[in-house]
Amino acid sequence: MKKPAALLLALLMCLALSACGQSEEAKAAADAIDAIGEVTYESGDAIREAEALYEALSEDDRKTVRNIGKLIDSREEYGALVDEAVNELLVYVTALNEAVAVMDVAACYEAIDAIHAAFDGMNPALYEVAVESTASEDGTTLLDAVSQYETTLAECCVNDTKIAQPAYVVT
Repeated sequence: MKKPAALLLALLMCLALSACGQSEEAKAAADAIDAIGEVTYESGDAIREAEALYEALSEDDRKTVRNIGKLIDSREEYGALVDEAVNELLVYVTALNEAVAVMDVAACYEAIDAIHAAFDGMNPALYEVAVESTASEDGTTLLDAVSQYETTLAECCVNDTKIAQPAYVVT
């Protein structure tokens, strides 16, 4: 009877000692990784927080974070979600650019409407990421550019009612 109790006590002491091998910072990083949960459009902040905590660790502490694979997978999954939504927007932007190049006013409005519809129906967390990731180097967002197209179309077209499509008269 003493032998099983001694083995149990030794096992508990080993477990306690193995927990001592991880610093508080490493535990915080591991906990932040676990807190990510299912990856959605809202996961961006949690992923960035976990990455920051992990990056702040020393090399030795990083070796003790056993769930780093989950963080890597979460980052990749989140990136794929965002890329899919942004690529959909870029299809509409390409259509708009092509319509502008050939001065097809009706197609311009169709592409502009598609861009607005995509943004209007977007998850709020994704909306922020999409606006940010479609900004040009000078800080102009996709929505700014669309607004500029709309203004130009209104100035160039005698009949600015979409009801009359495609009977626009370009001045």
